[in-house]
Amino acid sequence: MIKNYINHLLLFLPQSLRIKIKFFLRLGYWPDLNNPITFNERINHRKINANNELFNICADKLAVRDYIADKIGSEYLIPLVYKGDSVTAEQLKAFGKDIIVKATHDSGNVFIIKDSSADYVGIARKVNKSLLFDFGRRADEPWYSKIDAKIIVEKLLKKADGSQPEDYKFHVFNCHDGAEIILQIDYDRFNGHNRTFYSRDGVVLDFGLKHKNLYRSLPNIENLELMFDLALKAANDFDYVRVDFYNVEGVIYFGELTFAHGTGFERFSKREQDRVWGNYWKKATR
Repeated sequence: MIKNYINHLLLFLPQSLRIKIKFFLRLGYWPDLNNPITFNERINHRKINANNELFNICADKLAVRDYIADKIGSEYLIPLVYKGDSVTAEQLKAFGKDIIVKATHDSGNVFIIKDSSADYVGIARKVNKSLLFDFGRRADEPWYSKIDAKIIVEKLLKKADGSQPEDYKFHVFNCHDGAEIILQIDYDRFNGHNRTFYSRDGVVLDFGLKHKNLYRSLPNIENLELMFDLALKAANDFDYVRVDFYNVEGVIYFGELTFAHGTGFERFSKREQDRVWGNYWKKATR
C-alpha cells in the first residue's frame, strides 16, 4: 500500500528525477543517466531516450508477431485465436478452453482460461478496462504508450501431462566485437522462486539477479542450441534485448521481446556484475 502511494506521488515529478529516485531506493546507488555504465543505468537511459520505432512495434504483442515471423519464421508463433478492440464474455466462452487472454500494450494483464468454470464476465471486464491504462507512463517505458491497444487471445501452451511449459529468457548483447548471450531460467516461481544464469556452453554463472541463485546445473533441454540461434536472429536489430521462448517438449514458441528487463530496477547479488553487463551492452540507445 505504501509502495503504491509513493509510486503515485513520484508520477508528479519530472521523468528523469522520478527514475533516479526509484533507482536509488531499489538499487542503493545514484545513477548517472547521462553517461550510463552499468546495465541498470543503461536500461533507464534507454527509457528516457528511446527513439527506436522498432521498440514500439516489438513491444506490441500483436505487431511483434509479424516482426518475428519475418525474422525467424511463423512456425514459432503461438496460435492466435482472436484479435480485436474489445472482447465479450460470450466470445470468450465460444473460444473454448485452454486459451490465454491479454492486452497488447502492457505487461501483466494476462488471463488464463482452462475450462468452463472460468469467470468469463470478470475476465472480459478486466481486460477491456486494461485498454484504458497507460502502462508505459506508469513504468516509464514510453514504447508501450505508443501502442494501439487491443486484445488478443492465444492458445494456451501445455505439455503432455497438462502442465505449462517452461520459458527461457535469453539476454542478448550485440557487442561491437560479437554477440554475448546469457540464458536465464527461473525455477519454483510460486514456492521459493530462484533464478540461475548460464553461458552458451552450459556453465553456471556466479551471480544472482533479484532472486536467489541456487546454482542449478543446466537441465537437459531439447533443441536448446536452436533456441540460442533463434534468439540471436530475433535480437540482431538491437544492441540489447531479452528474447523469451517457450519449449513444449522440443517444440519452440516465441514469447516476447523485452527492452527493459525488470524495468531497470533489479539488483544483482554482486554490484560488479551490473557493470559487467553494462560493458557487454556498449551503448544504450539503439
